[in-house]
Formats: sequence, C-alpha cells, structure tokens
Amino acid sequence: MPSNYTKDQFWQLYKKLPQELKEIISCEETSDNLYEVCKRYELLDFLYGITEITGQVLLGVLNPKNFQLTIEKVLNLSPNVAKKISQEVSRFIFYPARVALGKIYDMEFSPTVKEKKSLPIQKTPPKHLGEDSYREDLS
Repeated sequence: MPSNYTKDQFWQLYKKLPQELKEIISCEETSDNLYEVCKRYELLDFLYGITEITGQVLLGVLNPKNFQLTIEKVLNLSPNVAKKISQEVSRFIFYPARVALGKIYDMEFSPTVKEKKSLPIQKTPPKHLGEDSYREDLS
C-alpha cells in the first residue's frame, strides 16, 4: 500500500522526479484545484486524504489508473462520488502532467472529455434535393 512509505522515502522519490512534476506538486494552482473539487462535492473533510493520494500519484507511487478505486476504498466514498472526483482530478492535475506521468508509469493519457469530430463540409448540394426553385436571378 502506498501509504506505508515514510516521509524520508517520499522525499527521496520527490528528489528524483522530473522538474515538471515537482512544479505541479508545489504549485498553488494544484492546491486550489483540489480544494475546489472537494468543495464542489461537499467533501472538504476529505481534502487531506484526496491531496495525499493525489500526491502519491504525482510521486510515482500510485498508478493513476488506480486513483479512483483508491480514494473509494481508503476514504470510504461511494463509487459514483469517487468517479466524479477522479475525473476532475485527472482533468485538472493528471492530464496537464500527462507527459511526465506517462514516462513514470509508461502509459498514455487521454483527455476525459472526448473531442467532437467535425462533419465533412459538403461542397455540392445533395442530389435528392433537386433544383432550388427559390433562387433569385442576380443579373
């Protein structure tokens, strides 16, 4: 279990991290994002636990794929709430760090919101519509 690490062991892991992850861990925006997520779901009592587990992912101790299940089990959250928290933490914290995390965990990250594919633009009107009888003569 990741929480069995001592503070010294976590410090040693931190020293070996890529600079990008060090900045994300110590960034005020990361703290603000975690606070806002917990506030949105009325889970401020769980802020410390969610922050600690998020830190374990960023330190390379807990695979991001296990984040949702870990917060569900460790913090005794419902699967639905754990999923919502996981999605937001992934979107605001893990996804921006995806390149560095991908190197640590040897995995690819994808955005939580799927991009919409645009439809091809049709340059000629479909044949089934026939001629446009309302077309004005411009001459």
